[in-house]
Amino acid sequence: MNRLVVGLGVVFALLLAPTPPVLSQDHTGHDVVQTVSIIDGSKDPSAIPDIVAYRHFFGVLRRTSETEAADEARRQSYLSFYFRGNREAQDDDDRALDDTQVGGLLTVVDHLQTVLKPIDAEIKAQAGVAAQAPGALPSPELVALRQRRDDAVISAVQAINIDLGADAASKVRRHVLDHVKPHIRITEVQIPLR
Repeated sequence: MNRLVVGLGVVFALLLAPTPPVLSQDHTGHDVVQTVSIIDGSKDPSAIPDIVAYRHFFGVLRRTSETEAADEARRQSYLSFYFRGNREAQDDDDRALDDTQVGGLLTVVDHLQTVLKPIDAEIKAQAGVAAQAPGALPSPELVALRQRRDDAVISAVQAINIDLGADAASKVRRHVLDHVKPHIRITEVQIPLR
């Protein structure tokens, strides 16, 4: 009986022990460590990089394949809820964008979508190639494409400040920090062994 209790205790301890990183080799034979890391914005919004949060925000407002009327209704509904004072919070006036600012924001989003469409298609193609070598580091081409995507998002954030003014940019930034970051989870990071 004691052996059974000890055996169950060992099994239980092993189940609760932290899982070590998974070692694998990339296509060149170099060792890499693949760790799964969860960054939960609902627990620590400051851990979510701003570029990721802005990319998510712009993605929510992008045009989709829906009909134009449904697409526009969805975008306007989101903007009305967060930026037009339709919420019950007391700080509505501090976050409200006027019609000109909303129109300008959607113009920035539409332009960004046009710029990102070919970049995202290339990233998707490169990611498909990378999926054939699990555990391998991203190719230099994929890293460069991701940087181009991030540069385009940074340009869009700057365009909000330049085209709509510091007041609108501040309201958008506050929304991204307070409402977008808490809904983001980043789940996987790959770290090379040197």
